[in-house]
Amino acid sequence: ELKTKWRSSVYKHFEEPKIIQGPNGVIIHRFVCRKNPSKHIDRVDYEESTGNLTRHRSLCEPDDIPEVAMITAYARGTAYSPARVRYLLAMWCARRHRPFTIVDDPEFQELLCMLYAKVELPSRVTLSRDVQMITLDGKIRVIAFLSSLPGKIHICVDGWTSPNVLSFLGVTAHWHRDGAIEHIILDFIRLTNGHTGKYLAEKLVECLTEYGIQKKVLAVTLDNADNNTTMLKEMHSLVKELRGPKARVRCFGHVLNLVVKAIMSMFMRKPKTKGDAGVQADANEDPDLAALDDPEDVDEDDLEAEQEADQAREDADDALLDDMAINNVDVALTPEKIKEGRLAVEKVTKLSKKVWNSPAVRAALATLTHEVPDINSEVLVRSVATRWNTVAAVIERALELQEVLSDLCDMAQFNKPRGVRLRRFILIEEDWTLLDQLHRLLDPFVYSTNEISHSSRGLVHEVIPFMDLLTEHVDEFIADETLHPAVRGAAKRGRAILDKYYTLTDTTTVYRIAMMLHPRYKTQYFKDQSWPDEWITEAREIIEEEWTSNYKPKEDAPAAAEIPIAPVPASRSGPGRRSAAASANTRKRFAAIGSAAKGGRADALKIYLEEPPSDTVSDPLKYWDLVLKSTPESSGQHALAQMAIDFLSAPATSTDAERAFSRGRLTVSRLRHSLADESVRANTVLGSWARIADLLPEADLIEVVRQHSAGKKRAADVEQPAPNGAKAGDHLLKSLKKARDMAQKQRVLFEEFSSTFEPNVVQEWSRLVEVWCVDPSSVADPFEEPQANIRCTQVHLQFAQEEANIAALRDLPQLDMTPSTFIEVGLDLEELQRSIRAKASLQHSDKDLVDLLQQRNSLRRRIYLWAETQHIYMPAVVQLRIQTNTALPMLPDDVVPVETPEDENTDIVNPEDLALWLPSSVPLALRIGDFTQRLADLERRLRLAQIDDSLSDIRRVQRMLKGISDFKRLHVSGTGNRANMKSRTVYAKFLRKRTLSADRYRSAYRALLSLDPDGAWRTTFRELLDSHLTGPGSGQKGPGEGSREISWIWLVQCQDNVDDPDEMRQYNDSMRAEWARTKARAERWEEEAELLVEEMRRVLAFFEHEADWWSGIVDRRAKFPLRVPTPFDIIDGVRAYAHRQADARCSLMVNFARLWIPRLREYSIDAGWAARYEGFLSAPRAPMSRDEPGGPSEPEDPASESDEDDS
Repeated sequence: ELKTKWRSSVYKHFEEPKIIQGPNGVIIHRFVCRKNPSKHIDRVDYEESTGNLTRHRSLCEPDDIPEVAMITAYARGTAYSPARVRYLLAMWCARRHRPFTIVDDPEFQELLCMLYAKVELPSRVTLSRDVQMITLDGKIRVIAFLSSLPGKIHICVDGWTSPNVLSFLGVTAHWHRDGAIEHIILDFIRLTNGHTGKYLAEKLVECLTEYGIQKKVLAVTLDNADNNTTMLKEMHSLVKELRGPKARVRCFGHVLNLVVKAIMSMFMRKPKTKGDAGVQADANEDPDLAALDDPEDVDEDDLEAEQEADQAREDADDALLDDMAINNVDVALTPEKIKEGRLAVEKVTKLSKKVWNSPAVRAALATLTHEVPDINSEVLVRSVATRWNTVAAVIERALELQEVLSDLCDMAQFNKPRGVRLRRFILIEEDWTLLDQLHRLLDPFVYSTNEISHSSRGLVHEVIPFMDLLTEHVDEFIADETLHPAVRGAAKRGRAILDKYYTLTDTTTVYRIAMMLHPRYKTQYFKDQSWPDEWITEAREIIEEEWTSNYKPKEDAPAAAEIPIAPVPASRSGPGRRSAAASANTRKRFAAIGSAAKGGRADALKIYLEEPPSDTVSDPLKYWDLVLKSTPESSGQHALAQMAIDFLSAPATSTDAERAFSRGRLTVSRLRHSLADESVRANTVLGSWARIADLLPEADLIEVVRQHSAGKKRAADVEQPAPNGAKAGDHLLKSLKKARDMAQKQRVLFEEFSSTFEPNVVQEWSRLVEVWCVDPSSVADPFEEPQANIRCTQVHLQFAQEEANIAALRDLPQLDMTPSTFIEVGLDLEELQRSIRAKASLQHSDKDLVDLLQQRNSLRRRIYLWAETQHIYMPAVVQLRIQTNTALPMLPDDVVPVETPEDENTDIVNPEDLALWLPSSVPLALRIGDFTQRLADLERRLRLAQIDDSLSDIRRVQRMLKGISDFKRLHVSGTGNRANMKSRTVYAKFLRKRTLSADRYRSAYRALLSLDPDGAWRTTFRELLDSHLTGPGSGQKGPGEGSREISWIWLVQCQDNVDDPDEMRQYNDSMRAEWARTKARAERWEEEAELLVEEMRRVLAFFEHEADWWSGIVDRRAKFPLRVPTPFDIIDGVRAYAHRQADARCSLMVNFARLWIPRLREYSIDAGWAARYEGFLSAPRAPMSRDEPGGPSEPEDPASESDEDDS
């Protein structure tokens, strides 16, 4: 904690201080010098002076003399970076609310040019775009940061209208990290429609979804506007994880504001607007109060405060105060007493404005205060009508200046007819007494507002204690009959508002859970405050429900083994069986003693609540943060600590959202009303994000600016006029990079795919492809794939052989259905359920409905017959069905008729929805005994076959779908609706087949996860998502077959097929075509890269040839003179034109060589022709000299050269 207060830079010169024991038990901090570790400075722990440390640093690092400093600076050179200049300017404007036009100020430009003469300053438009670009990149980082937070996130929401009449919804995000609360402005949401609850909910959920936190938000802090309740309900309907009104936190600052408004309504008249200032006083208005008014009383500050306030919220507050009917208080009040209170308060508030707005009055007051030694202030505080805390500050300052204010008001120069006339504001003794009482009434509210408005202090667990203390405070004022009746009546009004919002804390769970998770409070606080027992019980039930539903680890839940084993059915019970059951129940009663002795895991929340409160814990977040970091993640204490941090970190006020509007008000000042909504948003949120040190790394953002600048520069270069072929340089280079990257990617995919097969198989396939490429008629097409599906048949045959062996050993259960048959029938029933569910989801005719009904009845009968065997093989399933509410419904006479009505209003569950409870569905703790393990092993083996068969079916159907789609595109499209409809029907039929196969695969996958979670099968099979159902080879990441990527479903080897040559051969034949296509894709991109390198060579050779041709035209004209005599200037112009064309070709050749050859080296591409052009990489480019033999002479007049070129 001491280190947090050390802000001097001198500490950087020393290592981390060591704590040592000094004489007489004194604690000493030893600072070891980094430069000379043999030297150190000692300082006792209660001192904070840095004098000795500073003197040591000055001796250790003496300042250089001017000459040495200049040489050192010259040797280091400049650290100038154009991208960093743009980044710093953007952050400067965003964080410090500077206008973009500041870069156009001549003085600012001169200042930077003085520091670095070649500085490049962006324009104001570029600066605005940089801010938005950095904000866009920063948003990606904010999303990643918020998603990495382990706990919940809270938001504060408030509305605001900017000075340029743009309506926004400000959203701030709050979270806990390392024992502290952090927050940012999440976004400024532009509002364009009416602020209804539904519209606000849609916009807010859209914002939360953009940032990926729609499921991480816990508490939502809002003011008391009517549409907020509707908004929370709509948000819950849109995202179920958002808890709606149950997680609402009412802004406690707004509640305090309402309480004080109710108190001050006793002493304040309704404020006048600017239009009312010159209107004559109402005839019913008291003349003494009217005498205090002036036509100019409404100043610009009051009007600006009214504009900044949310008018809808202010109207709601006023309506609430009227609806509370709090004027009928139990305190004897007369109009004279109310008038006395209003006169006293209005005198002091209006006097404060006169003093504040008049320099002469302020100077006179300062002179008077200097004459009284006990007064430390020189001026009254200025009051603002819409800010109650300024009224409290005015009263406090007036009480401090009480001794001199009467003298000030009685001065003759301030009581002239056309002056400020201060004598009417003189306060008598009774006025001062009333103001003192009112100040004592308001002071706790001022303190509470200051404490709760701090970002790191205003947390939700403090609200109820604050409200309890404030309620006790106003009760004392109500009961004190020595106070002025107006003060007591005001306290009664405040108590009514406190009672209303204290009651509203019961509508949400956040307050009570946070209170009980404070180690100093727990439930003892409620008992100390004399809460009824039923309230405390309800609070405890709320926290236990939250703990059990969302935080309690699974290990802390009652073990599945505690579920009692089902007794034998009653139909088979006898006296002996009843006696055995009674003995089992007796043992069960005393089982808790043994389980406790064996160290069963206790409930962490129960232990915490039963322990006494800890009075030593002042900061609950630091306490729980320590618990969180010191306990295993799987423990109950760790989960409880996370729950406590989630609830205790909820903000109690929306002050941070209102501060966001203050940032927006600074951004959109009176001189910047032309800012667009995107500029307002970018400036505001970027300045907030930059406060989190590790959220926006400077180096990364500078690189973003640099790349953006380089991209713009390249775009500008491309847009400039250039000779034909000038754009070929970048185009070929980009194409080569793409070809190289795709070649590497497809080669990796191909090698990964090839590694799943035996080397001899891959060699044979390679030979087939090579032979087929030479003569397609000599071998079978390697791209056609045969199909086979015999796995399940072989497994069933194997099971039958095993059952025969078991029967021979007389180990077969004495039942009609063997264990393997029992599992096989169970899987068949599961498949029938899938099929009927798929049919039930379609639209049916009357005949289809009859068929569906018959199939359901048949399935129900089979399930009931199968369940009879299941109750014998797996007796625990009976009790499991009862406890999980999945018991099979009993029909009349325990018989399932063929024609059972399936009316939607009956309670009979459809047979396709009945739980079968195969061994994989039974909890692991209930799979006890050798016979149950045997059943589980039988299911595991069948599931392995099922998952492989399902994947094979998915592959086959995918190939069929691709064939149907290609056929439709080539032969059906454009032939009429009938053919199209028919092809669509066929396509939809195969889609349903694929869905069934995918569902079967997922069922097998889930079963294997339960039966054999760490088995070798997981290295082959993966979780199947809808996005994986592509292929063969689809991916659609680029046009054409070469850009396709193979899905993992085509990379899977068959299970258990190595020992079966026939099965292995069938599998290899089925995957040979896909292997050939993958190989072709890899080779296609490698050939593409080779062709592009060759194209680069041809381009350079072409430009070299063109340059030589244009250069040789001069010699050719000399050898073959023109038949018609031509003036010398025309000949000279032709030679100049030929030379310029040659120079342009030569320039292109040199530029392309410089662009391509370094990249060829970087890509490790061996291009033999590159050696011919490597000389251009180091030597500067020079056009062909005009002094060479045969070269043209320099024209004397540049203008004539230009004219000749134009001609």
